[in-house]
Amino acid sequence: MDGPAGQRGAGAGAEYERARQPGENSYHMYINVPTFLSMWIRTQRQPTKELRSRHQSQLIDQLTAFICPAQCYHSAIEEQFENPATYSNRGSCGGMCSYCNQTNGDCCGPVSKERLIGALNANIFSRASVRADQLVSFITDKVNKNRLSKSIWGASAKVPAGKIHGLVLKLILSNLIDLRLATSDLAGTDKIKMKDVVVSLSKVTLPGGDGVSYDDLAINVPEMWKHFKFIEH
Repeated sequence: MDGPAGQRGAGAGAEYERARQPGENSYHMYINVPTFLSMWIRTQRQPTKELRSRHQSQLIDQLTAFICPAQCYHSAIEEQFENPATYSNRGSCGGMCSYCNQTNGDCCGPVSKERLIGALNANIFSRASVRADQLVSFITDKVNKNRLSKSIWGASAKVPAGKIHGLVLKLILSNLIDLRLATSDLAGTDKIKMKDVVVSLSKVTLPGGDGVSYDDLAINVPEMWKHFKFIEH
């Protein structure tokens, strides 16, 4: 927890020097792709299919609320943890959280949608699926002097590792790429390793104008990109 300097006195149990104002406390969450994958693997080690599904949904829902927020953080936490029988929506906090005061930073920053889709199609998933723990290094593209990352964020953009991890997490949480076990027989066992988790481009079923539904890649559906900000070329 971070707060302004000089709030406490020098001695143990000292009084606050001044009243703590609403919004002064802050909590910072740091998560990277390996940490997320470790948590996801734990959900897949659950012995029953029902538990695996429930724990995976809870993990995805909670991370989505933090990384791709759609409402006040206070309201989201209250809705998640209060008794459903007595819960009532109190409305937003009025600027006391980073969502409501619009200071929450985008974890990956604005990207080129066109070039990101091109990279996903032609450079990363040209062979259908890749190991999930290698996706960050593929986007970083050090082998080709960061060509892919420069294409996605712009040649002059500074792209720290955190932005690349943030992009991968956003792609997963937005259901643009699909996370699964390379071998389904591993589900429910304690034998799952990081190398056993793969990602591929997600597919969606869409209604056709003639009444016949059809399948397409999620990256081709504009609504699936609602959590992203884009740059123009």
